[in-house]
Amino acid sequence: MTTKDLLHRLLAIALSLALVLAAVEWLLRLDRPDHGFVNTAVRPVSYGSSRNLPDFRDRGRPGSKAAGSFRILVLGDSFVWGAGVYAGDAYPRRLERRLSTLQSELDFEVVSWSRAGWNTRQAWESVRPRLGRLAPDLVLLGFTLNDPEPTNRNERERVTEPLHRRTPQAGWSQALHRHSVLYSVFWERFENRRQRRALSSYYDGLFIGPHWEECRQAMRQLHQAVGAKGIPLVLVVMPVFDSQFDRSYSYRRLHRK
Repeated sequence: MTTKDLLHRLLAIALSLALVLAAVEWLLRLDRPDHGFVNTAVRPVSYGSSRNLPDFRDRGRPGSKAAGSFRILVLGDSFVWGAGVYAGDAYPRRLERRLSTLQSELDFEVVSWSRAGWNTRQAWESVRPRLGRLAPDLVLLGFTLNDPEPTNRNERERVTEPLHRRTPQAGWSQALHRHSVLYSVFWERFENRRQRRALSSYYDGLFIGPHWEECRQAMRQLHQAVGAKGIPLVLVVMPVFDSQFDRSYSYRRLHRK
């Protein structure tokens, strides 16, 4: 084969590849959604501006416990609060409705003492001076695997930085990402894989070091405080919903810990 024939063949391959890429780009543009996700959940109604207080959403601050009622106090973060769902679909409210169907002489009341972004230490520090007034008969501590996050804002931003969604930085890459659906599909696929690896490392890192000890200390203090009043404490550990809930579940070891 002569050099001229080789160049012709390479040119034909390049043109064929360009046509294939152009066809794929065109097909992807036909299927590209023309609008983004719309979050229809109710926006939070904050009880004051202090992060030391919970967001009570559509209910005000709980008053004194009524005679003959059984009060369940649920502590936690956005999972307890119900981020992404309506107030009535948060699990403390569903629990209250379910309990109300029981044939019982008691009136069940479930108080959600929660705020998005809290860790276990912050939830405990918020409820500690108010535990006597709330007078719960049962305490549920909602625990998600990011609850050992550092309380210090700068340290928290450091450990969560790898989880942030990244966009192309170089000029040519930014331009391709903006104008080529095909390029953006490949970019997002690789970014998804990077984020999943970063998420696994992030959770592993939370269960070692001083912030994990701070979280354990908060749980011990809560347990001692309610135990001194004869109040049962139940720890409700929520799974991470980006994994299958079978033997391949990625965070089983952290649940055991």
